[in-house]
Amino acid sequence: MNNINIDEPIREVVISGLAVLKIIKHCRQYIPTRVTGQLLGLDANGVLEVTDSFVLPVRGASGDREDDKDPDPEYELKMLHSLREVNVDNISVGWYISTFLGQHLDLPDPRNQEALPFLINTQFSWQSGIPNSVVILYDYLASTHGSLSLKALRLTKSFMQSYKNKDVNFKKEKLLETNFSFRSIFEEVPIRIDNQGLATALLYQLETDDSIFDQFESFDLGADDFMEKNLEIILSSLNDLQNRQNVHQNWQRTVARTEQAQQLFIQKRKAENVVRQNKGLPLLPETPKDLMLSPESSRLFKEIPEPWKANLESLILSYRIADQCHQVSQFAGQTLTKQYLTKTMYNANKN
Repeated sequence: MNNINIDEPIREVVISGLAVLKIIKHCRQYIPTRVTGQLLGLDANGVLEVTDSFVLPVRGASGDREDDKDPDPEYELKMLHSLREVNVDNISVGWYISTFLGQHLDLPDPRNQEALPFLINTQFSWQSGIPNSVVILYDYLASTHGSLSLKALRLTKSFMQSYKNKDVNFKKEKLLETNFSFRSIFEEVPIRIDNQGLATALLYQLETDDSIFDQFESFDLGADDFMEKNLEIILSSLNDLQNRQNVHQNWQRTVARTEQAQQLFIQKRKAENVVRQNKGLPLLPETPKDLMLSPESSRLFKEIPEPWKANLESLILSYRIADQCHQVSQFAGQTLTKQYLTKTMYNANKN
């Protein structure tokens, strides 16, 4: 009997065709609204098998009466219990999310200091409870240009450790000390779609059925709209990145002005203590530590916290820009290949 190791790190995600179709149907139904769902299956010996999935309700995602109600907080538990009763896989192994031009990496409103990035915060909760869990991203717009856009991501071990104490580990000095970069946030896990025998037979039958109309999406040469939207997202991300960097620069300038004011205050206090010493009066506190505890100077010597959240969001934006650039490069390469192929076919027919 083969030994099953459930503690081995995930090397591959094997997802059934049924689960893929459910994810695609759910995401397309609510486009461009962001939707999520749960993945069901089992992980063993470094392979995460996803056999099924179910949707999570979204409030106000459509005009349906049920969607307009507040989602049941116990919906997931009830769904898993129902699946167990009908003898269907009911072990949660992760979740999926729809994306639209990098929507999954959207940042919260800067005015809300307590809000955290949705994707990272949710995946951190999943991996904290289920270490081998993954998040699967489905991009509808990218999939309409000839290839299925399905990606499995996990947070790296270094990011998981840093995120546990994020208000300290995402300060500039700590990031430089640990050599942490935006490439250290996510790790991509290869995905393989596995079809059962009956599904494979059905696909073969559909392939040989003349009544099924061919789809020519993969031969579409019109790439201007898709490329333009991606470039707009990149420019917007660069602007957001500049704003986050400005937040850190403003903090540095504030710290520099505060330190200068503190030095002037200490110099005046030392001069005042010299006069008091000559008069035989008790000396006043003059060290930064003592002045921080003094009521009259505590406000001036209060430590100004570094905006670690802006640093974290800068890393996420850098990752988003790199991901969008990779997508543009990959799509442009495919488009050039199609155009060269079309040119060759045109010349052959012309001759």
